[in-house]
Amino acid sequence: ARIVRLLLHDGSTETLITNLDPDQFPPDVLRSLYARRWGIETSFRQLKYTVGMVHLHSKRPELILQEIMSAFIIFNFAQAAAWGVDTTRGKSKYKRRVNFSDAVYFCCQVLRGVAFDVIRFLERNLLPCRPDRSYPRPVVAGNRISPVYVPAR
Repeated sequence: ARIVRLLLHDGSTETLITNLDPDQFPPDVLRSLYARRWGIETSFRQLKYTVGMVHLHSKRPELILQEIMSAFIIFNFAQAAAWGVDTTRGKSKYKRRVNFSDAVYFCCQVLRGVAFDVIRFLERNLLPCRPDRSYPRPVVAGNRISPVYVPAR
């Protein structure tokens, strides 16, 4: 393994540990690979928490596979719906973005046959991007899973 330290734009350093060949993967190539991987990591976070893949509710391998595939379907449907929204329409002081949690919820409603027009709903519920705001995250102690929750096992 080798340790590579990368200098970031803000002056801080980032440390990567890798077993990739130093001749084929110099620090600049590692930087671009890590930047690409970050998008994959954020997608997995959305799949896990927003779509609800934190806990599987089955024991049988076929049902586990079905649950995973259904999560992928709803994730891809919500992502495609979010990409189809025009975030530049309307008057707003801030740049706006789609709330992915709303997109997942509404796409589930569409698949159940309760709702129909995904794009119009998401365009009405855009969130402002406020890059000048930064608040410390509140510390939440304990387990976030309700004690009433019992997995179907």
